[in-house]
Amino acid sequence: MKKNIYILLFFIFLTFIFFPKIFLMTHVPITPGPGGSDITDLNFPYRYLLSQSVKNFKTSTWSDLVWCGYPLHAEGQGGFFYPLNILIFLIFPSDIGFNLSIILNFILCCFFSFLFFKELGLKNQTAVFSASIFSFSGFFLCHIIHLNMLNTVIWFPLILYFTEKFLKTGRFINIAASGISLGIQILAGFPQFVYYTIVITFAYLIFTKNSQSFIKKTCAFGIFVIIGLGFSAIQWLPTLELVGFTSRKAGFAKEPARWWWAYGFSDLITWINPFKYGLPFNNSYNKHHSIFIENSFFIGKIALLIGLSGFILKFRKYKFFAFTAILTFIIALSPSLKITPFLDKIPGFEQFRLHQRTLIFAVFSFSLFWGVIIDKWSRKNGINILLFIIIILELFGFAKKQNAFYKRTDWMDIPPIVDFFKNDNSRYRVWTINSYDRAVSAAGGFSGDLTPYFNYRNFLQPNSNILWNIPAIEGHGGLRPKKFYEIWDVMMQKGIGFETLRFIGLAGGKYVITNYDLSIPYLSLKKDFYFYGNLSPIKIYENKLFYRTVLFINSAVVLPENDIIEQLFDKNFSPIRTVILEETPLKTRYTGLGRVIMKKHSESEVVVESDSENGGFLVLMDTFYPGWRAFVDGRETKIYRADYIFRAVEIPSGKHTVRFIYKPRYFTVGKTVSIITIFCLIFILIFGKIKKYEFK
Repeated sequence: MKKNIYILLFFIFLTFIFFPKIFLMTHVPITPGPGGSDITDLNFPYRYLLSQSVKNFKTSTWSDLVWCGYPLHAEGQGGFFYPLNILIFLIFPSDIGFNLSIILNFILCCFFSFLFFKELGLKNQTAVFSASIFSFSGFFLCHIIHLNMLNTVIWFPLILYFTEKFLKTGRFINIAASGISLGIQILAGFPQFVYYTIVITFAYLIFTKNSQSFIKKTCAFGIFVIIGLGFSAIQWLPTLELVGFTSRKAGFAKEPARWWWAYGFSDLITWINPFKYGLPFNNSYNKHHSIFIENSFFIGKIALLIGLSGFILKFRKYKFFAFTAILTFIIALSPSLKITPFLDKIPGFEQFRLHQRTLIFAVFSFSLFWGVIIDKWSRKNGINILLFIIIILELFGFAKKQNAFYKRTDWMDIPPIVDFFKNDNSRYRVWTINSYDRAVSAAGGFSGDLTPYFNYRNFLQPNSNILWNIPAIEGHGGLRPKKFYEIWDVMMQKGIGFETLRFIGLAGGKYVITNYDLSIPYLSLKKDFYFYGNLSPIKIYENKLFYRTVLFINSAVVLPENDIIEQLFDKNFSPIRTVILEETPLKTRYTGLGRVIMKKHSESEVVVESDSENGGFLVLMDTFYPGWRAFVDGRETKIYRADYIFRAVEIPSGKHTVRFIYKPRYFTVGKTVSIITIFCLIFILIFGKIKKYEFK
């Protein structure tokens, strides 16, 4: 135990060496990526919302701040039920908690990997070295931008550790621990690595030679999966429901980006020379149809050389990890090998793109093989330490050019544009026209002046708008609403004109944020803000075609789903006079006047008062989604899908109170399953201890 404490302290020290600015909480990472930053536009806003929720002992199942309303928890990447997130963000402010999450990822990954390598027979020192090489490899250093990905990957070594313990002892308590680790991994919010972990764990259980019978190992795998899924049902069940409303439902077999960003034979050189094609640090990366961070698995030249020698010399003893490395390279190179269509036949495979990410398991294998060879040199302790120091220095040099950091207190200051919007007390949304590449070009990557990124905060690029509680029409995330982006495709074809701005106005888009000069009669310039150098200023335009986010309409037309978008963008169609429905209501035409007034709008409840002469339709410009229920004066009524993505209810004549309440069924079922699973695990643990005590 005492040795483990010293080892943990070493891992903490190593993390401090690599990330002093994060460790000391003086800076926050803002590393840019293609078209934006998954730190500033995704992971941090989610953690900010999580921080607000847990401190108020609430659950963020829905947010009206992105995509005109969205089941944010179901998206998964926020890790709203990831135990470490709950603990960290309950105690600390969001910015400090975010930094602490990064630190813990590296420390825990080191420690979990150390446990497994030691369990396989590596000596303490060698296991520490191998774990450090794996945890500070190029994959982890580059993917700080994807915090939820790191949150997920770090549990893989611990799952293998408990699986190895089971194979040696046959005790199902280890499988239970492995299943709980899988559940935590699912809650972390990156399904792709959960999928890989389940496949590899199955292979490790079945194909590793040991004294356990095939039936026992098969049962163990079943228990492992059942515990993991039961523990995390509160997350994956809502996610499963959401997938059905996104393009992910059909998979990525025909997704062009899967081929544009594919891993090829020319990328293999980056294992030796990671900067062969330049690097984002100074905006010199020049490899077409490629993303630097997705193809970076650098572990150091010496570590790779020794790891490859171990791969060859110890192939028979560690066949599982040798074959894992080989298979992951085949999978990563599948587009070049023309075998992707075959791999897509494997259940679940086509649900993910960028399968070069499997190479992290090759990194894990090479780190193990490095340790196996170094263990043979145990008498030459000084040489082992020297080699490790050289490798760490090489990885440190790589790390220095992978991430951008900005002073934490300055970054958390309120952008000037927010003050403008706070002066408008009406209910509205903003629409941002992306200009992120201009910031990247102006900053020359992120090797110099980072002011362009600091000022870019004024664009309120989704989901950064969450920080300032300003609703946006768009959103950013892996599970994008399919119907929403079908409309978006039409808007991109039509450009920024009458039809597009009319829809933006219908969706509640009162303001357009851009640094383009838009001389359009339907827009009026309200204010501009300094961007950087000679770049055009960031402008706020008011959309003259903005409508209120709740409307009374007394006419409806029922159309087939495939015809709605065309009608919606017909120049002669008036969406404030006629609502488009997909199902036939009680009446399609009402006469007389009416009005609706928004009384309350929160994450889980919307209250509207209506007053009409002869009845009509109340149209709410919030996303149509299962789980929302509507009540007129306390009596439940049907919600219609309106104008392809919004909600509408029929209201009778007279004065009425219409209440929309969000009660997601999948979330309720998932929560129940998770609670039952946890209580069953506690009962089994206590019962097992009692029986063991009685036996003694």
